[in-house]
Amino acid sequence: MNILSKLGLLAVLVISLNIQAKGKTTSKSGFFQGWEVQLGMDAPLYTGVRGKAYFPKNFYASAALGLAPSFLVELQSSLGKAVGTINDLDAVMFDNMLSGSMYFDLRGGWNMDGKNSFFVEVGYSQMSGGGSDTSQAAIEDVLDRTLSSSLFTGQSVKAEASLGLLSIHAGYNWPMTDQWVLSASGGLLKPISSSQSIQFSTRTSQRDDIENEVNNIMDSSFGSMFLLTASVWAGYRF
Repeated sequence: MNILSKLGLLAVLVISLNIQAKGKTTSKSGFFQGWEVQLGMDAPLYTGVRGKAYFPKNFYASAALGLAPSFLVELQSSLGKAVGTINDLDAVMFDNMLSGSMYFDLRGGWNMDGKNSFFVEVGYSQMSGGGSDTSQAAIEDVLDRTLSSSLFTGQSVKAEASLGLLSIHAGYNWPMTDQWVLSASGGLLKPISSSQSIQFSTRTSQRDDIENEVNNIMDSSFGSMFLLTASVWAGYRF
């Protein structure tokens, strides 16, 4: 093989490698930078599954769907009472109204230095579809007065609520392998909307008045409270 043939083959090889490199660069510089599936929890609030999509400039977005079991909701109210973000008298009603809720969480975030680094997130979440029977004692706590036991004789009282919350989170991603990553963060959530109700199994005008009064008080209570979370999520990147 003469030198011209060798140079020709070398040129073809260089052009081929250059085309491949450009193809890879184009793929990396596109709008979509990969995605991740996570399992974990925002404690004490909900546990679930989350999907995350990565974009240029270290930005990303995520969507999560989960469940708020009663034990996590009760831990949240206990924490809120301890730090003063939930009114002591409303804590049991908070548990009754939100236990077993479905939790839907949307967030947008930014990684400081690539995917494996410090991050900050802001988001909106919806908590609804739960609730449980409440008690005379819980209703009296909210009203801060004693009620006649005859109002509750032979009655069940259903309590439920739906919350819309804004949130801010900060944390860190630790790579475990090339694909597996562990994320931990702390968060602060603020309810911005609420719809709540208690309902006696048998209606009377006096019970209707109690329902309305409790609903109004809890609406004000939800509007003034803050929720705290500590999150741990295990993710697999594709």
